Amino acid sequence: MKVIHSSAIHFGRSFTDPRMPGDKLRAGIKSIFSGIIDIAKEESADLLILAGDTFDNIDVSQNLLDFFISEIKRLDKTPVMVLPGSCDQYEKGSFWEQWKILRPAENL
Repeated sequence: MKVIHSSAIHFGRSFTDPRMPGDKLRAGIKSIFSGIIDIAKEESADLLILAGDTFDNIDVSQNLLDFFISEIKRLDKTPVMVLPGSCDQYEKGSFWEQWKILRPAENL
């Protein structure tokens, strides 16, 4: 069984240091995540585990959620397990509640 594991991606992170190009860093995070999906596909992974802090907080924009789900769907039938972390904890009002009701991707 091939398992790909990642954690602490921190989608949606705000970069408050004015010397850091936040938009470019956030684009880089997306690119790295797409690379993780590419590797899982190339290696024919049996499971992808995202173990905490996939998102930087519980108030995630719809655009970011749409990007995340579209990348997950690229894995087709490969199961993906996303676990809450200290930054994207499971609590009332979080995006996790939506996912509990609406299954955003068949393999998630």
